Amino acid sequence: PESGWALKFSLIVLTFAASGLIWVTVLHFLVRPWRRKDVQDDNRFHSVDQIQEQSIYTWLNVNPVFVLKCRYYFQDINGKEIRDRSGGHPLSIGKDKNVVFFQIGKQYLFLSRKQRKFLFKKSVVSSMEFETWFEFILGLWSMFIPLNSHAGGDDEDEHLLRSEVMAHSRTAWSN
Repeated sequence: PESGWALKFSLIVLTFAASGLIWVTVLHFLVRPWRRKDVQDDNRFHSVDQIQEQSIYTWLNVNPVFVLKCRYYFQDINGKEIRDRSGGHPLSIGKDKNVVFFQIGKQYLFLSRKQRKFLFKKSVVSSMEFETWFEFILGLWSMFIPLNSHAGGDDEDEHLLRSEVMAHSRTAWSN
């Protein structure tokens, strides 16, 4: 019985050493984390205006300090540019000439008012998104189960809420 214990322990140590050796070998010869690679920037010869044509975000609108500087130092209270302070430096502005900070999910802020009205009037939904199906199921569910039955709420409010949910579900399916 004693030799079985020593054999098991030596196999565990040997397995640990072998796996450590394999890990170090793969890290050194395949991954090579200490080797520097020169990465070529595809946009290094483009101006800020050219990059803004390709992308919504630039350094100008993702840097929160610069966005605040644009709004409160380069512009007056009415949003007009103060040329003496900005010196012709590009500002972090959207289509409506308002200073806008880029946030994921808030890309619509960079559109003009006309473009935003069109976008929100259209009610853009996709059948590949989970939320579309979830809202549809909730809309069907609300037809059979009162939404605020536990609170003993006002029937008029309940009807209004149910009709809003169903209207949203119908627009989701009509597109």
